[in-house]
Amino acid sequence: PDGEEIAFYAHRSGLRQVWIQPVDGGPARQLTRGEVESTFPSWSPDGREIAFLSRRDAKFEIRVVPTEGGEPLSLTNEPFVDDSFAFSPDGRWLVYESTRSGTSNFWRVSRAGGEPEKLSDAEGELLCWSPDGKSIYFVGVGEGRGNLWTMSGEGGSARPLTDLSGRPGALVLAGPLATDGTYLYFAWREGRGDIWVADVVFQ
Repeated sequence: PDGEEIAFYAHRSGLRQVWIQPVDGGPARQLTRGEVESTFPSWSPDGREIAFLSRRDAKFEIRVVPTEGGEPLSLTNEPFVDDSFAFSPDGRWLVYESTRSGTSNFWRVSRAGGEPEKLSDAEGELLCWSPDGKSIYFVGVGEGRGNLWTMSGEGGSARPLTDLSGRPGALVLAGPLATDGTYLYFAWREGRGDIWVADVVFQ
């Protein structure tokens, strides 16, 4: 978050693990270890922790680990696919996509761990927060497939942000999805993938 270091995952030690390296060069240090793969690191807003996706066979877990190193904490540990996660801007919550209700819905769990809470019945993937934490944006799946959607940061019903029906191409579910508070940046593929923008209106 302070622009001094980057987090990434690599095969340097065998299985894919999370590493941290200064942006101006220098040696990288390994943050995660073990017999499971650790991928898709995401910084907490205060820069003190990194959330990542841990995978063993077909089981996915979301964990957090201090950036200075230490034992990771499992935030999810259920026989479901938990994926596509993001810290809330205040750092209190981690919102993620999960199939624990039978479809791909969004849930949240405290940064310190605890019982997950379902945020919405909306089906979606690939989320990001508005900078003020009032809204969550995501790519719709299921009946909402093919459009960008938004809902309150506290959960509840969702509404479409775009109407892309009939347009040649498709949203790229692999990302990116980001907002600066004025525009929402997303990937759209018409033959080759490009970055597009859409206006956003906060709830």
